[in-house]
Amino acid sequence: MTEVKTSKNWRSGLSVAECNRYMLKNEIHSDVTFLVGKEEKLVRAHKYVLASRSPVLDAMFYGDLAEAKKIKIPDIEPPSFDVLLRFLYCGDIALNQDTVIGVLYAADKYDVDELKKATQLFLYWGDVEVNNDTVIGALYAAEKYNLETFKKATESYLDKNITNETVFSVFANAKLFGLEALSKKCIEFMNEKGAYVFQSPFALEISKDTLKEILSSDNLDIEELKIYHFLISWGEGQCEVKGHEKSDENIRNQIGDAVYRVRFQFMDLDMFVKNVCRRNILTSEDKLILQQVIVGNLEKESTKFNFGKRKPTLKVCNVLRSGSHLESWRYFDHKRRRQDHRTVPYWKHH
Repeated sequence: MTEVKTSKNWRSGLSVAECNRYMLKNEIHSDVTFLVGKEEKLVRAHKYVLASRSPVLDAMFYGDLAEAKKIKIPDIEPPSFDVLLRFLYCGDIALNQDTVIGVLYAADKYDVDELKKATQLFLYWGDVEVNNDTVIGALYAAEKYNLETFKKATESYLDKNITNETVFSVFANAKLFGLEALSKKCIEFMNEKGAYVFQSPFALEISKDTLKEILSSDNLDIEELKIYHFLISWGEGQCEVKGHEKSDENIRNQIGDAVYRVRFQFMDLDMFVKNVCRRNILTSEDKLILQQVIVGNLEKESTKFNFGKRKPTLKVCNVLRSGSHLESWRYFDHKRRRQDHRTVPYWKHH
């Protein structure tokens, strides 16, 4: 507790709200401490004032499960918590686009109805700029409080900011909040730029369900061997997070049935033996079955693997003419084991 030393009666001429503000700012007779945000900033306050304004804080301080003097609040950052306190102490509402999402979350968490209504109105009428730091919170607020206009703004922002680095998080949140059009756009982006997207370090952080959905696409433009190597890297990452040894057995346990989304039959036998058979990600039985499929000795339908052919979007080469010069592309036909020199469609990033 801190008492401000002054010969003047600071209360003179101040309203109740102004006295509360002064005591909060100068930590006079404070009896509870909050550790706010990721950095655990120290914020001192008064139980009586907070309990009189919030039923949740009342139960926190005076209920059967009352908490200790120091209370951690990791899910609200200091600027938003400061706005909450000023409202509880003085009725002040000081919202801006940087804090409004956090304040709405705080008001909802502590059941402060008037502040919650004020933030919803601000989101509805205010010119709130959505950015990388606020977009997920904005989606949460728009979905929970049925703010359709704001929801469209956040969806539009995500739509325009899909990159190799962001596409996985955008896709996961689009699925979470039921944004079907945005989910479809993410899938199309990953289909087209698969070879680059899977090189992003953020790809290793996706959930298993997201991974399986992406690999189920028949339009993914990436070689199956690269998908297989990515799966192993993803499995190693999961082992590291969970403190497991990065053995083939543990990696396979993490990958699970996602491995059945790899179209192994589109590898040639030599590639399959050198890259797949030398490790124990697949069982011996699965390796034998896939080898038989690759050489044509077993019906594909008798296995649990996906044998659908991926069909990435075709892009026609530009034919460059300079006098009599014609730039041609070499086309290799694996089935007929021959090469043609001709201008042909090619797979992007192939």
